[in-house]
Amino acid sequence: DELETEARIHLDPGTTLVVLYLETGYEYVCKGAAAIGLRPGQPEAQSGAKPERRNLTLRQGGKDIRINPVGMAQGAMVMRGIRADTQIQLSNLDRTRTLETRPQFRWKELQPGLEYRFALDDETGRTVFEAQVNATALDLPADVKLREGVPYAWKVSARLPNGRTLTSSSEFAIAPADVRAQARELRPAASLPLSARIAYAAWLDQMDLKDKARKY
Repeated sequence: DELETEARIHLDPGTTLVVLYLETGYEYVCKGAAAIGLRPGQPEAQSGAKPERRNLTLRQGGKDIRINPVGMAQGAMVMRGIRADTQIQLSNLDRTRTLETRPQFRWKELQPGLEYRFALDDETGRTVFEAQVNATALDLPADVKLREGVPYAWKVSARLPNGRTLTSSSEFAIAPADVRAQARELRPAASLPLSARIAYAAWLDQMDLKDKARKY
């Protein structure tokens, strides 16, 4: 949960609270029984054991990586049939930067048996690649090379049996090499606690790497 500054938390004996401060990249482990006050810079034990500070992987080598506070929420959309206002739901590369130099384009199926038209344009509006697809995913041919840092627009459309055409589009860019390298350096190991993955997801989000952030 997200906790407000100056909140007071009572811990029963044998319980553990882990508090992650996004702005500093530090996490604090608090053991009960205790009363913990959340101060702007760190938690304070008002009774019981003093909180133990731990460094996250985002502070490797003594580097300070500032993480902007973010809101966290889960969302779901259930589609039953095709409503009049339905559009094709894009599954990735939706107003984001990506760490993949050859990303796969994915979208949700509208109904079985539909054929989709795919088009990819560069920053000048020139169509880089287009194809008819009998699936909900597309990999670019090997001879289509994407440049890092360049905004691309992609569009998927489908004609329904009633003659209506639905279209969805979005933009993405391949993250520069230095950002991709930093993402590899900061990526937490699977053995690290959940707080490390939350911090990494927040960092990815603030770097506009939204697809990768959603996975974490």
